Amino acid sequence: MAGRGHRWELHVDETPFELWTLDGFRPPAPNSPAELRWRQENRPSAHDAD
Repeated sequence: MAGRGHRWELHVDETPFELWTLDGFRPPAPNSPAELRWRQENRPSAHDAD
């Protein structure tokens, strides 16, 4: 997949939101500007706490 330029991650569990990380970043709050940026860029990135 990586050779074709695709990024992916698979996780199967019911982990509490407070414990989530994606590529080492904690996800931003739902419907926040940082979450919108994650969706537009289609990748996790650093952000300030919302």
